[in-house]
Amino acid sequence: MDKSAIKSVRSKNGELLFLHAHLEGDMTQFLTETQDLLQVGYIAFNKSHKVKAHRHRIRQVTQGYAEVLYVLEGKIKYEIFDYKNVSENISSGIAVKGDFLFIGRASHRFVASENVRMLEIKQGPYPQKDDKEIME
Repeated sequence: MDKSAIKSVRSKNGELLFLHAHLEGDMTQFLTETQDLLQVGYIAFNKSHKVKAHRHRIRQVTQGYAEVLYVLEGKIKYEIFDYKNVSENISSGIAVKGDFLFIGRASHRFVASENVRMLEIKQGPYPQKDDKEIME
């Protein structure tokens, strides 16, 4: 597990299901592996650092779905469940300001302990009306 990772859960075949990490420091590091659905990195540049103009090659469409949440403010309890069996809890905990949550092929639930502001990033396109299947 990465030094910034608080919790990490992978399936038996190595697929990243969930990652909870706290982001800070002055070193660039990737929190996910190259084979994961999303590559998530924490980037730290020193003053005057330059990144050369570039683009990324178009690659195959991914199979699966993932989302990333970054807690901007507040505290939120999370529960992560097996994708097919929502009664099987695979991780739970509390995320606070500066924490990052990666959710792969897993069901999940949140309860805000106080006012919370989060940034959510997920793969698109996002069919909002047909996307969620409520499990409770």
